[in-house]
Amino acid sequence: MSLLLVSAALLLGAPRSAGSTTMRTFHVQRAARVVTQRARRSMPLCTATAPAPSPSVGAGRAADAELFSVAPMMDYTDRHFRHMMRLVSRRAVLYSEMVVANAVHHTLGQMQTGSNEPMIDRWYACSDGHDFGAPRDVLQLGGSEAFTLASASRSALAFPYSAINLNCGCPSERVAGAGAFGASLMRNPEHVASLCAAMGEAVGGKIPITVKCRIGVDDDDSYEQLRNFVDVVSGAGVSHFIVHARKAILNMKLTPAENRVVPPLRHDIVHALVADYESQGIRFTLNGGIGSLPDAEKHLTASPRLEGIMIGRDV
Repeated sequence: MSLLLVSAALLLGAPRSAGSTTMRTFHVQRAARVVTQRARRSMPLCTATAPAPSPSVGAGRAADAELFSVAPMMDYTDRHFRHMMRLVSRRAVLYSEMVVANAVHHTLGQMQTGSNEPMIDRWYACSDGHDFGAPRDVLQLGGSEAFTLASASRSALAFPYSAINLNCGCPSERVAGAGAFGASLMRNPEHVASLCAAMGEAVGGKIPITVKCRIGVDDDDSYEQLRNFVDVVSGAGVSHFIVHARKAILNMKLTPAENRVVPPLRHDIVHALVADYESQGIRFTLNGGIGSLPDAEKHLTASPRLEGIMIGRDV
């Protein structure tokens, strides 16, 4: 499955840093056409051989487990990118770009006056993966106000998402600094719990609320603090955490790109969470530093109760 996603990325044919947004759109559209044409002719998308997955990878996991997911990435995982990925794989779980709840709430207010309705479709439109039998797209929201997050969550019910995810991991200064959400939320687990409770109430339990976070923030990076975050937030009904296995360094000490590579990877901490919460029904997806099928299989085999693997820019 992930091999197909890699093949789609190869079809893009242009480095991420090259060209304008127009050129990137051109290459995405070109790749989508190639994928569609090959699918219609029943041609293989990639002829490379991949190691056969170990039978233990799927053992003990639910049939609808998020075994492989594509991370939310600003300026990448928009509806067009996810549509292309859905042409390639019907089972992969695809996360949207982070949608800022305040912007949605403002737009909803404008819609009451008959303007700006296309913006909601642009942010929320998704390919639901219905061929698999259930929605396989997840909407990620960013924000720190219960009212706006609840409003944005309620609006998402009009679209076929399988879950709504709260961003508690973005280290960007615009988000975690001036915006006071993203990774900075991890410093206040009680507030995160209240946000998730408001989101859950807004959707009436129709779809789950999940959280994507880091293993810590700045010097607040002990395992005890991470466990307290999980304990408090799960008390608000959250049973699935996607954990980037690095801590976030805030206050402009590192750029967002540096925050993806400079803080040491601690996959062992996520595996420890899986073991510690196995009997409580709390699920964990591992994110960060996984760039190949053998890497993914290694982690899934090491922790049979690990919900799945999330891959970002290596897709």
